[in-house]
Amino acid sequence: MVYLYHTFFLIKRGMPISKTTKPKPMYAVVLRDAWRFTWHHPMLWLLGFFALFIGHTGVFEIIGFVANELNGQSMSAFSSGPVGSVVIPTIFGSQMLGLGGVGMLLVIRILIAIIIVVAAVASSAALIHAARKHHERELETLSESWHHGIRHFWPVLFLNIFKKAWVFGTVWLLRIPLGHLLREDATGWHTALFITEFVVAIILALAVSFTVNYASMYIILEEEHLGRAVADGWATLRKHWLISFELGALLLLVQAVVGVLTIYSFYFVFGSFAGLSMVASMLNAPGLVATGFLVHVFMWFAFVSWVGAVFTTFAISSWTILYTHFKNNKTAVGFLRRVFQLAFHA
Repeated sequence: MVYLYHTFFLIKRGMPISKTTKPKPMYAVVLRDAWRFTWHHPMLWLLGFFALFIGHTGVFEIIGFVANELNGQSMSAFSSGPVGSVVIPTIFGSQMLGLGGVGMLLVIRILIAIIIVVAAVASSAALIHAARKHHERELETLSESWHHGIRHFWPVLFLNIFKKAWVFGTVWLLRIPLGHLLREDATGWHTALFITEFVVAIILALAVSFTVNYASMYIILEEEHLGRAVADGWATLRKHWLISFELGALLLLVQAVVGVLTIYSFYFVFGSFAGLSMVASMLNAPGLVATGFLVHVFMWFAFVSWVGAVFTTFAISSWTILYTHFKNNKTAVGFLRRVFQLAFHA
């Protein structure tokens, strides 16, 4: 915004704008470097796969909750979270298992959840460190990146717990206006109130997510303590809020495209399985159906895991490279600022 006001001041004074005054667009540089880093380091896709379990901004979780409620399919934030996925199936499984079996099943589920959380948090931190090293033309092995991820595990874990808690809290708070909206005597005021609160909830969720991203980078890359990192992360978002929201919107769009791609891949894979089943029934080969089903399920899960890992690696590296540009005092130019520049020059 400082550049925008400066440009407007020069135009009003009739002064020429030198080439050194106009910064180069940053989107192309950030996304290009992030994609090159992602595509040329396939070993890091393993880290991206585990970091996928952390999630991203939480926007699609909020949208999914609202969509389910509007369709009459109530979804509990507890049952859909990591705690519910561990505890609730175990509780319902107590009808078939004894007390000892339930206890053993609960312990196994908790251990698996702990392993996933440790791998996810450490992998996300390792990707941040690896992207920074790559951007600075420094080489780093996968084990070195993983070591940095483990070293900063606890503060990064706390940040992600706070982000998840914010998303779940938002979901619970949205139940109140959504409940008024779904009543038979709901009016236009209820609709307007819900839309306003929904938009505010999305904006706040994005702001919290971006602050957590920047704070994680201050912890991992600058070795700052948690409190100072959160303060600096919030200051970075306030200073570069426009391009942060623009990059976040772009990544949300890519995430939506990836989601649609995975849905259509499901129909493609199991459509081919339906054709295989017809052939197997004509050949009277039931074993071929079972084998084909397992192969198609494995292929679909492998494809979805690969796409998710690549996208997560790309998203984390994009934020890291953008942060590196901020630290190098490079001017961030986004789409909206370019629109304003063209308007002022017109």
